[in-house]
Amino acid sequence: MEIGTLPTRWRSGTQNKHFELEREERASRTNVVLLDYDGSGKARAMPVTTHHELRNILKDPNDSWFRLFIVEDLSRDVIDVLGSHLDIEPDFFRDHIYDGGQYDISDKNIVLPDLSVDAKRQHRIQIQFVMVRQFETKHSFELGRQEAESFNISRKLEYDQSGSVNEKVVGTIRANASLWFSSAVKTEDPVVGKRLLVK
Repeated sequence: MEIGTLPTRWRSGTQNKHFELEREERASRTNVVLLDYDGSGKARAMPVTTHHELRNILKDPNDSWFRLFIVEDLSRDVIDVLGSHLDIEPDFFRDHIYDGGQYDISDKNIVLPDLSVDAKRQHRIQIQFVMVRQFETKHSFELGRQEAESFNISRKLEYDQSGSVNEKVVGTIRANASLWFSSAVKTEDPVVGKRLLVK
């Protein structure tokens, strides 16, 4: 949780001469959109690009009927701010950083999926899915692979030979979407509350 990325990816950065700058950027990376819904169903979108701004938004009282925080990628600072304010278990973030479809049994950092009896008691849902992208050239595919590797969370763009036509390249990437439910007020209405979506 301290590093906010895969330990294997973190260790590989130690050989980089710009390691300190990369480490600071990875730790403070913030890409959040806050959707505030009023009672009529209308939403106001607010992009958030620093963890200081996110902390200030969470401290300010609001009269929203429903709030949805959409987080792309994760970082140490975003995990700290959202986890402490919304009282989110650290396992929620840890499960999202790893890609369950790419587990390596020799990885000592692995956290196996919860038993179904435990999963029923949790305030979270994780959906794993495959995204397909078509690239105009093999070079653009390689740029896409590098971009996927730059995420803190586990993302791996793979070459799909079955869908390639002419010079175009089809790539697949496994992704997770995790949803955390947190009730803002004591109510019988399951809709009222706060939600966090991490992709």
